[in-house]
Amino acid sequence: MYARLGVAKSAVVDLSPSSTEELSWLLASFAPLLAAAAVFFVFMELKAPGFGLWGTLAIIAGTAFFVCQFYLDLANSLEVVLVVLGIALVIVELFVFSLHGLFAATGAGLLVIGLVLAFMPNSTQFQPDTPFYADSLIHAVRQSIYALAALSVGVVLLILALPKMALRIRLADGAAIDASSAGTIESTAATLTGRPGRTLTALRPGGQVDVEDREYSAVSEHGEFLEPGTPVTVCGSRFGELVVRPVLGPLET
Repeated sequence: MYARLGVAKSAVVDLSPSSTEELSWLLASFAPLLAAAAVFFVFMELKAPGFGLWGTLAIIAGTAFFVCQFYLDLANSLEVVLVVLGIALVIVELFVFSLHGLFAATGAGLLVIGLVLAFMPNSTQFQPDTPFYADSLIHAVRQSIYALAALSVGVVLLILALPKMALRIRLADGAAIDASSAGTIESTAATLTGRPGRTLTALRPGGQVDVEDREYSAVSEHGEFLEPGTPVTVCGSRFGELVVRPVLGPLET
C-alpha cells in the first residue's frame, strides 16, 4: 500500500486520538464539577489534621481537570499558576494572616480568572479580534459559573453539616457530650470566650481541645500547628468550631 501510494511508512503520521485524548473528551462535560471538587477538597483538607483523604481527593480532581483541559488545548501552565496562587491567597487570609479581606479578594479574583481562561482555547485567549472569540468567552464564563455554583453549594452544605460532623467524631471517641458542646457552639461561644483550655489532639489547624473538662472541635486562630497538650485560650467560634489561640506559660490547674 505504501509503495502503491509512493509514501514511505516512516513518513506517515498517525493522527487518530489517543486513549488520553478520548478520556479527556469524556471528562470534558464534567470539567466544572472537577474544578469545584478540587477547591472544595482543599478546604476540607484544611479542616482535618495532617494530610489525608481530602488532600488526596483534591490532587486527583485537580489533576483530572487540568489534564482534561490540557488535552483539549484549553489550559496550560498559566491557568495552573493562577488557580493555585488564588487558592493559596484565600488560605493565607483565612488561616495564616488576615489583611481584612485583601488576600481573599485577590485570591478569589485570580481563581475566577484562571477558571475562565481554563475554559477558553489557548489560541484565542488574548486575541479578541479572533473569529468566535465572543462565543468562546461566553462559554468559558458560563462553565466557570457552573463550577463556582457547585463549589458554593458544597461549602454551604459543609457549614450546615459541621456541627453534626463534630458531634459524630466526639461520640466515636467516647467523649462525654451534651447538646451544648455540639450543634449550638455559636450560642455557647460567648460564655467560653476567654476560658483556658488544652489541645487534646494536634491542631493542624483543626482538632480537639478540652475546655472546662469538655471536649470541643476547634481550630487555631491563625492556622498555627499546635501539638497535643498545648495551653490555649478560647477567642471565639467559626463554622461550628471553637477558635483558640496558644498562650504562653503553663495553665493553672
